[in-house]
Amino acid sequence: MPLSTALLSAGRWATFLERKLLDTELAYLAGFLDGEGTIGLFKTSGANAFKVPCISVTSTDRYLLDAYVHRFGGHIQTKSSKRPDNHRQAYEYRLRGPKAIDAISELFPYLRHHIKRARATMILEHFTKITKRNGKYTEAERAVKMRWEELFLSLSSRGENAWIRDCQQFAVGDDDRNSDD
Repeated sequence: MPLSTALLSAGRWATFLERKLLDTELAYLAGFLDGEGTIGLFKTSGANAFKVPCISVTSTDRYLLDAYVHRFGGHIQTKSSKRPDNHRQAYEYRLRGPKAIDAISELFPYLRHHIKRARATMILEHFTKITKRNGKYTEAERAVKMRWEELFLSLSSRGENAWIRDCQQFAVGDDDRNSDD
């Protein structure tokens, strides 16, 4: 029996190798998200609907996007091109809602792009705290939720120092709100 087969048949070695493969796969997918993807918010339907976390990645390599679907779920759609003679067919992977939060949590240790890492941090630290499952908010809760969305979306269009200051104010406001309970 070859050595590799013997090692793989041993439970502890197989677990170690699977974990290493998982780490490598997650690092690769996070790197591709850093370069070609977006961590954003997607507006759900309904009159009182708020935005939910979403990750999307665009590529001409469908096989690569299939790796995201296999690992996290979600779906791939074909993107139409305005100039099909000059461009290859492109595809977009999307994942929304709680599954996107789970994926962001798994990818987070490997994200390097400062804006994507900051957006991921905002989602992981605040989104579930300020989101009600039933969608019913008091005026104060609605204001906090709207302010959070505004801060999240402004991250890419403003200077980073202003964004950090605003987030620190948001966190202070969050602590003040919880102290009244």
